[in-house]
Amino acid sequence: MNVVTHKLRAHRSIGVTANFLGMREMLRKRYLLAVAVILMSSAPAAADTIIDYTLTGNFGTVTFSLPEFPTPTFFFSGFSFEIDAVSTSIGIDNIGFSSNLIGEGGVGDTFIGLGVFNLTGQQLYAGPEITPQLLPGVFQLHDLSGLPATVVATPVSVPEPASLVLLLASLAGLGVCRRR
Repeated sequence: MNVVTHKLRAHRSIGVTANFLGMREMLRKRYLLAVAVILMSSAPAAADTIIDYTLTGNFGTVTFSLPEFPTPTFFFSGFSFEIDAVSTSIGIDNIGFSSNLIGEGGVGDTFIGLGVFNLTGQQLYAGPEITPQLLPGVFQLHDLSGLPATVVATPVSVPEPASLVLLLASLAGLGVCRRR
């Protein structure tokens, strides 16, 4: 074997090794891409739901937001529950919800001495008072004087932090694959 043949064989073996390493890197990138796609598609888009309330009546307009499944500060089984220290458009207030087992349901602010609204009519939640589920919709109620009032309860989905972290991790993984 002469020197030229030896160099040619050495050059070919380097090329084969380089091709093998390139193919291996390409397969690794495809694997990481597949894992990222699986992670992004396998996790359900779980979300918490917030209910945005707008109450309108002779008292003006009051707005506040509560989770769909609030944790009552205290409750009276079969009658009502209360959520304390709710941030409303009129300041910090305690919000009480009552059942319709006594003839009418309703919602009112229960902050002693500062009551702005006390509305009766339809029940605005389902389930027991210890674990209520707030209902979305438009409710026609009335105040204690019999004047009409409207409660608009609009659901808003808020992604859970874990879903956002998973999405960001997947995008970072794709960025790493793309960069290499």
